Amino acid sequence: MESGIQMPYSVEDERGVLSCMLQDSGCIVDAASVVTPDHFYELVHRALFEEIVKRGTNDLILLAPDLSKRDKSLVHTAAIIQDEVASISHMSLYIERLQTLKQLRDIKIACTEAMQSMSSDARPDDLMDELESSLVSVSKSSNGKKSLKDHVVAAIDQIELWQLNDSTVNGVPTGLPDLDSLTMGLQPGEMTILAARPSVGKTAMSLQVMNHACITKKVPTVFFSLEMSAASLIHRVLSLRCSIDSFAMRRRLTLTDANIIRMTNEASNIKAAPLEIFDDVYQLSEIRSKARAVAKRHGLGLIVVDYLQLVRTRQSRDREQEVSSISSSLKALAKELSVPVLALCQLNRGVESREGARPRMSDLRESGSLEQDADVVSLLNRPYPDEDIIELIVAKQRNGPTGTVVLEYNRKFNEFKPVHPDIMDDGHEKTVDRKTSQKDLITCQ
Repeated sequence: MESGIQMPYSVEDERGVLSCMLQDSGCIVDAASVVTPDHFYELVHRALFEEIVKRGTNDLILLAPDLSKRDKSLVHTAAIIQDEVASISHMSLYIERLQTLKQLRDIKIACTEAMQSMSSDARPDDLMDELESSLVSVSKSSNGKKSLKDHVVAAIDQIELWQLNDSTVNGVPTGLPDLDSLTMGLQPGEMTILAARPSVGKTAMSLQVMNHACITKKVPTVFFSLEMSAASLIHRVLSLRCSIDSFAMRRRLTLTDANIIRMTNEASNIKAAPLEIFDDVYQLSEIRSKARAVAKRHGLGLIVVDYLQLVRTRQSRDREQEVSSISSSLKALAKELSVPVLALCQLNRGVESREGARPRMSDLRESGSLEQDADVVSLLNRPYPDEDIIELIVAKQRNGPTGTVVLEYNRKFNEFKPVHPDIMDDGHEKTVDRKTSQKDLITCQ
């Protein structure tokens, strides 16, 4: 059903920009840096803009052949438009109006498409996610097109900030010094995969990262727990922060008065943290919607998803395609919100059948696209079954070196501690001698 609302556009502003471009060649460069053909609603104006930018000239004699090939009337139209504006000083105002009108058109299109998708069996969450995604795209496009010059300047500015930064971490800190030294923290716009077999410690590590980043460093964080309840997560965080045996918390009359006081104080710190936990969200559309809502309310610095294979989509597809869609969507969400996404992942059973073998990226369960989409892939490995030594293998880092960090895992407190740096000076991976004892690992420097 038609809404009856006309597409918002202005013939005067479109012709105003073109007139300035036809009068002054400098205006061609200025306009082309922020305006695209889509900013022109009238097809004749769009065609004229494209030809002027493509040829890089406002000389009608030079433009005439190409204009005539597209439409014989274009040369005449250009000649009329050329002198319509009295002063090119108004071009910035014309451009501003074109940008506003294009944004209004894009909003109308997004809303119209959402209405056309609406039916009696449509799911509200899906419709809201699609509309929200469209409106986010509109908002981003309204910032204007960036030129190569803009990108180069931004890159140089970023490098200067890195050089002036006293800290060795320029992303979200994990609280694990050797890992932060290797990756410089979790980087905005990047997706990091943390993978392991069940019960190796991936949830514990994600909670330790969240604890350091959010509760200690006050980085706004949203934690999607698809496997454990929010209460269980808080119990484990309290155990970590208070150094209290997590199992002792469940046993009657095992906590001392000092334990109770420490837990009360730490509970206050957790309540004051910029943290939101969702333990009842399983659909990909809901994850995206909740993350955007948190980012809009009070900003967002980190997203944790525990774990990726439990996320679901409502589209009918085989499981590998579904995981591939989830992976690419989480990567897109990281870029959209410019925050790091830490996504936990299961490894295939095959890794257990390879005696003495360490996990590798090909062991990521259900989808080869995970290793393609991820900027960083980290694999947890327990090389000694009878010891609490964990290898954190950074198998892929798109913008940095790979390496292995050796950690000691205290299961009572769900805490990882450095054993020793296990990264060569040149950044290359140094393998761990599997015959080395736990004592030797701990004391090795």
